[in-house]
Amino acid sequence: MSEARTYRLSAPDRTGAMLGLSGPQVGALGLAVILAVLAGSMGAGVVGMAVPVALASVVAFVRVGGQPLVEAAPPGIRFGLICLRRRRRWHSPLFAPLEECDTPALPPTLAGQEFLTVDAGVGGLAMTRPGPVVVVVDPASGTYAATLRAWGSEFALVARGEQDSLLARWGVALSSFCRERGVVASVRWSEWAAPAGADEQLEYLRSQGHDDDNDPAVRSYRGLLEGAGPLATRHEVLVTVTVAADRVPVAARHKNNRRAACVEALLGQVDQLSKRCRKAGLSVSDPLSPHELARALRVRLDPTVVRRLDRRGRSLGDLAGLVSPANGGPLATELAWKHWLVDDSYHRTFLVADWPRQDVGPTFMSDLILYGQVRRSVVVIYEPVPPRASQKAIEAAAAKLGSDEEHRQRTGFRVGASHRRAKVAVDERDEEIAAGFGEFAYAGIVTVSAPSLEELEKACDNLDDVAASCLMELRPLNGRHDLALSATLPLARALARKRAS
Repeated sequence: MSEARTYRLSAPDRTGAMLGLSGPQVGALGLAVILAVLAGSMGAGVVGMAVPVALASVVAFVRVGGQPLVEAAPPGIRFGLICLRRRRRWHSPLFAPLEECDTPALPPTLAGQEFLTVDAGVGGLAMTRPGPVVVVVDPASGTYAATLRAWGSEFALVARGEQDSLLARWGVALSSFCRERGVVASVRWSEWAAPAGADEQLEYLRSQGHDDDNDPAVRSYRGLLEGAGPLATRHEVLVTVTVAADRVPVAARHKNNRRAACVEALLGQVDQLSKRCRKAGLSVSDPLSPHELARALRVRLDPTVVRRLDRRGRSLGDLAGLVSPANGGPLATELAWKHWLVDDSYHRTFLVADWPRQDVGPTFMSDLILYGQVRRSVVVIYEPVPPRASQKAIEAAAAKLGSDEEHRQRTGFRVGASHRRAKVAVDERDEEIAAGFGEFAYAGIVTVSAPSLEELEKACDNLDDVAASCLMELRPLNGRHDLALSATLPLARALARKRAS
C-alpha cells in the first residue's frame, strides 16, 4: 500500500540580511555608524558619537509585540497620523443622489475604486444566465477585478487519494497564471462563514403552512432544530481574479482604449479559470452581477445584516435584487488600534505569520475552515511569479545564504537549524522550478467579526486556539485592521507588493 502523500509549506527565509538581522535593522545600525563618524569628524567627542549608536540599538533591538521597533513603528506612525488628522471616523453622505449609482460610497481605505457594469460577452465569457457582470477598477493601483462563487463536494469526507487528486487539479488551475508576460496580478479566495441558526428552517415551515404546534411532526422537527440550530453554519467561497493594467496589451480593436482592453483581458482570464476549476471538480458561478457583489460586500463589512437581507429575499427582493450597488458600502466606520468598527460590526484581522513547519496532509486547515461558531473569513492571496523572476530570486537567495554561512563560520558564529532549513527550501524551490512548476507569492489573512467588543475578544481567543491546532500562528494587524480587511474583500485593492513566497 502506497504511503500517504504529505505537503510542506516552507517557512520564509528569516536568516536576515546579515548575521540574523533584518534589512531595516541593518539599515538603522548602518545609518547610526555614518552619523557617529560624521559627529566625530565635527569634534562631537565620544559621547556625541555614542548617542546615534545607542538610539539605533534601541530602534533595532528593542521588541514591541514580538517585532523590532524599527519594523513595528510604521503601523504606529500611520495610526498616530490618522488620529492627529481626526480621520479615525468616516460617515457616508447622508443623502444619496437621486439617480442610480453604480459605485457605493466607500471609506477612505477603499475609496477611489469604481464599479463598471459590463456585458459578459466582451471577453467571450460563457454565461449560464443572462445579465451584466461587474468589474471593479482601482485607478490608484492600476488593477481590475472580477469575482465568482465556488463550491464543491465535501472535501474532508472523500477518500485521501481523491483529496490529493483534487488538490493537484487546483494547482494545475492556478499554475497557468505563472508565465512570462502574464496579465494576472493576483488570485484571491475567501471562505466566509457565520452561524446560520434555525431561522431559515423555521421560516420554511411557516411558508409551507406547517406551523401548527399541535402537530406531533412539527413539534418533533422544532425540537430537532432547537438542538442542531446553534451548530448550523453558512459558508460562502468567493474567488477574485485581478489583472494589472500595465501588463495588458492594447490591440487595434480596442481603439487605444486601455480600459476596454483590461476588461476584455480580465473576463477572458476569469473564463479560463472557470473552465479549469470545473475540471478540478469545483462548481463555479458566473461572475457576480452588480447586485450580487453589493450584497457580498455589505455582508462582509457588516455580517449583522445577513438575516435582514434573508427576510427581504423571501419577498420581491428575489426579483429586484437584494442590494443595489449604491447601498453596498457602509454608512459609518471608526478605526481603533485593535479593531475596525463598520456599521454594527467590530472586525479584527490577523496575518498568518507562520504556516505549519511540519509536513501536513491535505486537510490540515479543516478545523479552521469548518469552525463556524463565530463570524469569520479565511482569505489566501496568491500572486503569480514569472519563471525568470523565480529563478533570479532563487539564485539571489542561494548566494545570500551561502555567503552568510561562510561569514558565520569565519567569524565563529553558529549556523543554526533555521539557516540549514532555509538552504534546503531554496534547493527544493530550484528543483521545482526546473521541473516546470509555477511559483506564487502568498499571504493568509483571517478576519473575525462580532457585534460587540466583548464577543469579539472571546471569538478571537477561540479562533486563535483553533488556528494553533492547525499548526498556524496568527498575529493581529493592530493599527492596520482597515487595510487588511480591505485586501480581503472582493474588490480590486490588494496588499503591499512585498511578500514571502
